[in-house]
Amino acid sequence: MKMVENAFAIKLAISYLQKRPSIFKKVLALFRKRFAYSYDSHENYYKRETLIDILWKFSKNGGDEFISKLFIRCLSCFLQFEFEETQYKNTLTT
Repeated sequence: MKMVENAFAIKLAISYLQKRPSIFKKVLALFRKRFAYSYDSHENYYKRETLIDILWKFSKNGGDEFISKLFIRCLSCFLQFEFEETQYKNTLTT
């Protein structure tokens, strides 16, 4: 039953984030705090797996750029690596 409650809460938070993008940092902080590794990480494994699966589905396999950013930022916390986003801007004119 706990896993169903966790999945529902994650989906609710993501749905709310899609309606209010300004809370991106708060949702990211929430996910990092609730699902990050700690001394009792083994107990959170299924919670993290559920979060990652739901984020991937909401990102539409990477098609939704906004949720994909949340997905990548959460993974960078869980995998303990840094990620930077860069964009190429074509400034050449003809």
